[in-house]
Amino acid sequence: MKWKNWVLCALVYSLVNPLMAAADADGLVGRWAGALDTGGQILNLELELEGGPDEGWSAVVVSVDQGGARIPVSKVVVATPEFRLELAAIAASFDGLVSGDSIIGTWRQGGAELPLTWNRSREVRATKVRPQNPVGDLPYREVEVEVAGPAGGLAGTLTLPGSTAQGGPYPWVLLISGSGLQDRDESLFDHRPFRVLADALTRRGVAVFRYDDRGFGESGGDASEATTADFVEDARAIVRALGQRPELGGQGFGLVGHSEGALIAARLAPSAGAKAVVSIAGPALPGSAILVDQVADLSQASGLPAEAVASRRELQRTLVEIAVADLAAAEARAQIMERLAAAANLDLAQAEERLAPQVDPLVSPWMRYFLRLDPADWWREVEVPTLAIFGERDLQVSPSANAPRLTELLTGPGQSVEVFAGLNHLMQPARTGLPNEYGEIETTISPEVLERIGDFLVDVLGVPAE
Repeated sequence: MKWKNWVLCALVYSLVNPLMAAADADGLVGRWAGALDTGGQILNLELELEGGPDEGWSAVVVSVDQGGARIPVSKVVVATPEFRLELAAIAASFDGLVSGDSIIGTWRQGGAELPLTWNRSREVRATKVRPQNPVGDLPYREVEVEVAGPAGGLAGTLTLPGSTAQGGPYPWVLLISGSGLQDRDESLFDHRPFRVLADALTRRGVAVFRYDDRGFGESGGDASEATTADFVEDARAIVRALGQRPELGGQGFGLVGHSEGALIAARLAPSAGAKAVVSIAGPALPGSAILVDQVADLSQASGLPAEAVASRRELQRTLVEIAVADLAAAEARAQIMERLAAAANLDLAQAEERLAPQVDPLVSPWMRYFLRLDPADWWREVEVPTLAIFGERDLQVSPSANAPRLTELLTGPGQSVEVFAGLNHLMQPARTGLPNEYGEIETTISPEVLERIGDFLVDVLGVPAE
């Protein structure tokens, strides 16, 4: 999950000296660099700004630490010194004032208001050390593939065992990412978990396909109104298309999902004819319970006193109850805004100005579907061999709450649930499990987890011994 489920915060705008000289609007074209402190974790961003006041502005925000993901800016407003960006694809915005070679202001997303200063940049930022990212000559082939999906083309990379066109057909797996718009590598802070997983599996004789989510990266379509059910259909279209490829057909396939991706795998497996399922940090409880647990677990791990943790849990429970109620989206939004305004000691006008980025995602089609969804209904239908793994220090999908439930649901032959000590939501060795550690940990995926997933799939899919 990316930039989701931040707890309520009340950061104010940076104070700007009104005597600072405003820059000429024409001089804004070019590349700018900024850094978001998301609570102890620095997320480096770049802004590429083109156009001008006559022909109109266009811009792209590059998330340097998320694999260089390019996020389109849906609206640019320049009335120097005032400057505004709107990024509809990730429900974010930036408001600031131009001052010479800086644009000073506030980034809003997911309920957070974070100070952000863009500085004119001409340097390429160095990436962090990620020793598991594959480099050099690889002992397998990579093929770029585009599949026709329900809402547009779905672009991805197919890795095939062997360095030549000989061989096959191969057993294969589809990697399905977690919530939030993700690229095919599930990139985050220079980590590329799906790239690392695909590398490990392909080296063991399993072909792997990973893809950009609908409306992100090189995939087409619009995800703004999509729900988990829509993403299931995207994955189904990929399975159908790949099953027709001569390198893959007839050998059977598996589904590997991370977080929400595990739910998609569970829903798809019975009807698509999958031979195996791997769930990485996949929920077993309703989305409403997941979100309440998240807030409490993250707050407690952050060192907040028990009273504050309990207060945040109850507030989140109230907001979730409103979101899942049988109310029109507008009415649910109004009730949630009232509760948050009271909690933050704001009047409704102030709350609307400051808290809209937190409220709007709670009543989006995706969120209301997810909160109402009980994954047990899907997991009960999975009869093929299944490996469900959790990290002991996962604070986003609680292993203490979800692993026992999944153990009750997965009782068939070849089905098991395992909790790995000391790992977080990304299957990294972690100290606390807090998301602000993700970028500081060099390991992308625990080697133990990579080996366990590989052993399971090689066995179930019947990969020939070398």
